[in-house]
Amino acid sequence: MSAVSRRIAHVVVVAVVVGTVACTPARRNIAPRAAPATATVAIDVRLDDGYREWLVQAAARTRLDSTTDEEHQQQLDATYAYAVSLVRDTASLLVSELPQKNIARVVGDVSAADLLLRGVARGDDYGQIVLHWQLVDPQTSAVVSAGVTEGHVFASAGFVADQVTATLVSADLSRYGAPPTPSLPPAPPPPPPKANPKSSTPGENAWAVVIGVERYRDGLPAATHAADDARAMAQFFVETMNVPESHVRMLLNERAGRADMASILEEWLPRNAVAVGQSGAKNGRVYVSFSGHGAPDPETGDAYLVPYDADPAFLKTRGYAVSAVNAQLEALSARGYEVFVFYDACFSGSGERSVLAAGTRPLVPVKAITPRKGVSTLAAAKPQQTTGAAPGGGHGLFTAHLLTALRGAADGDGDGVVGVGDVFLYVGPRVERDARLQNREQQPTLSSTTPQAPLVLGLAR
Repeated sequence: MSAVSRRIAHVVVVAVVVGTVACTPARRNIAPRAAPATATVAIDVRLDDGYREWLVQAAARTRLDSTTDEEHQQQLDATYAYAVSLVRDTASLLVSELPQKNIARVVGDVSAADLLLRGVARGDDYGQIVLHWQLVDPQTSAVVSAGVTEGHVFASAGFVADQVTATLVSADLSRYGAPPTPSLPPAPPPPPPKANPKSSTPGENAWAVVIGVERYRDGLPAATHAADDARAMAQFFVETMNVPESHVRMLLNERAGRADMASILEEWLPRNAVAVGQSGAKNGRVYVSFSGHGAPDPETGDAYLVPYDADPAFLKTRGYAVSAVNAQLEALSARGYEVFVFYDACFSGSGERSVLAAGTRPLVPVKAITPRKGVSTLAAAKPQQTTGAAPGGGHGLFTAHLLTALRGAADGDGDGVVGVGDVFLYVGPRVERDARLQNREQQPTLSSTTPQAPLVLGLAR
């Protein structure tokens, strides 16, 4: 092999270590099957037991003379870690997306499944990872569908899962699982959204910043329903919390870039939320709501909000740190404002509302949101967990239950007052229950030094 050929092959083998988000293939828009899923499927996707040995041999054949032993080992370890995370995240996406595409309902026990989706990820001759998979009838061992995913140097879990899903969405699985029941009447349409109730919550000196980023600029996956979350929260602040419309700033999609967020949070909000007691101001309140992707700093574990124009590979300059939000809000709390924050995002680097630079995993645990004096924060999930959509769609799972709680469902004693702690006690177990039905863990968190603080006052009964 010539020196030039060795150099090219070496780049292919270790390219995942230095890949960029821009090189990652975009997710495909795969339309779901029209008919509801009847089959149940168990999923067993794993990395080939011989992958590390293959990797060592492939890297040895293509190693550059200028590479030190330490650099060579670091490249091997990083490439192997990438492969492990790719397989794990691919399996997680298949678990969540096969039901969404009406392909099959996912179960954890193969003995209770109509079909078994098994796959083994291996390295190919070009140093890329490909998934060899089969959909098998466990009763007869018959192969219903099979394939080998296309390799890509910068493959993501979404790129691999899309190839499997695109094949299965057109497969005929109607003979598996419970037969349809056409004799049953169609399900009634869902009830219209409950109108926002009236309350006596003071709003004349209240301010709200509402951010919803569903679409992203540079090929990041969509944060499903994030824009609808933001619209519903803004409407709630106006109609129930009595915040004047001129006191609400809503940033959606392309209007929610990093500079847009900084302008509102760092200039507009502190300029308008003057010290309580000055100029006749009283009962000061600030509400901040964010729906969209979160991201962890892989090196520090710091949590970041992901603006429309963000790049997860450059979070310090293209993301918006949660610590920066806290700094602004603590300053407003020092002025006498009560501050309430709602995050429908996750910061684990995986799931429907979190992103991470390609080929990386956090080196330290993601930091939890810690209580700040005068700032009560309700977040959709623990730092290491993922978030998802509500059953039936329309909102994120957390926002759907949050709105129900704020509209009065969390008022357990019927006195018309909903406290921060009341909201958490209502939302937490319901989100956790619904997430488990989606085969994942999601537990909302409350960060507050005053969990007994009343949030909604005087709800009309």
